[in-house]
Amino acid sequence: MTVNDLSEPTIQDVLEANLRIRNELWPVVPRMSAALSRIAGRDVWLIPENLQRTGSFKFRGALNRMLLHAQVDGSPVVTASSGNHAIGMTVAAGLTGIEMVVVVPESVSSAKLGVLEDLGATCLRLGSGFDDAEDRMYQYAEEHGLMIVNAFDRDVIAGHGTCALNALKHVPDLEVLVAPVASGGLISGCAIVMNAVSPDAAVIGVQTSEWPAMKVSLEAGQITSVSGGSTVADGLEGNATRSGLPFEIIQQHVERIDLVDEASILRAMKFGITTERMILEGAGSVTIAAILDGIEMPGTGPIGVVISGGNAAEKVVRQALDA
Repeated sequence: MTVNDLSEPTIQDVLEANLRIRNELWPVVPRMSAALSRIAGRDVWLIPENLQRTGSFKFRGALNRMLLHAQVDGSPVVTASSGNHAIGMTVAAGLTGIEMVVVVPESVSSAKLGVLEDLGATCLRLGSGFDDAEDRMYQYAEEHGLMIVNAFDRDVIAGHGTCALNALKHVPDLEVLVAPVASGGLISGCAIVMNAVSPDAAVIGVQTSEWPAMKVSLEAGQITSVSGGSTVADGLEGNATRSGLPFEIIQQHVERIDLVDEASILRAMKFGITTERMILEGAGSVTIAAILDGIEMPGTGPIGVVISGGNAAEKVVRQALDA
């Protein structure tokens, strides 16, 4: 079993990642939301990573990691994911010719599993939830001598940082960047960029109240596990047990993490469909939920809210529309 370098990436790593992956990315152009701007009393820009290739931001980090791995030896890899990381990794593996096995939890979204199967991914459904699936992935890697690619290693984080780089290219005066948080790969990559390019801006995280592991860890000053519940934001499920690198970056550069409940997430998904005309998954909706809930943001200038993905299961979309 081989794991990856967990040293903290730099802004230079993000800039190099951007050059490395840009030709395979789909354009993501932030757009102002009139409705959210009215609610917040200031400009609110949607950063629609749900429109990125594979339907989420995850392709950014996955492609960066796999391109770098292909330059070394391109040996087979294994990863664990609740869906979007696996989808991004599968497409990236196909582009680089690297063999890969994906371990997903039994609770994986039917929409995400369907996409993985359509892409021809080798999927192992192991574990009752993400934490269990991740443990089983480590065991599988040990047994088969595979390299592990986590959703939060340094090259993945550097790739994810290109999300903030792109946002600032279009809206350079962002005063606040709001991003979903699970294991912390996205927000830590974005925080590295914001700290380097726009150091006076605030970075705010949002989690589901059913799985507040990173918020609890941040407040405790150390990685702390929680007992989570069922959530429509399945992409944010799980603890931060192995997320040492993102946790360190979040401690340094993220102002705080807020929580939204299940009703708010469903309301945000419905808002996305009926007002913004976009399909959002639960995990991708938590930032909008924070604005709709009236959670106060620092400053008075423009806010950028990252919509991290749009791979929603049909039954959850129906649930949101009925909310």
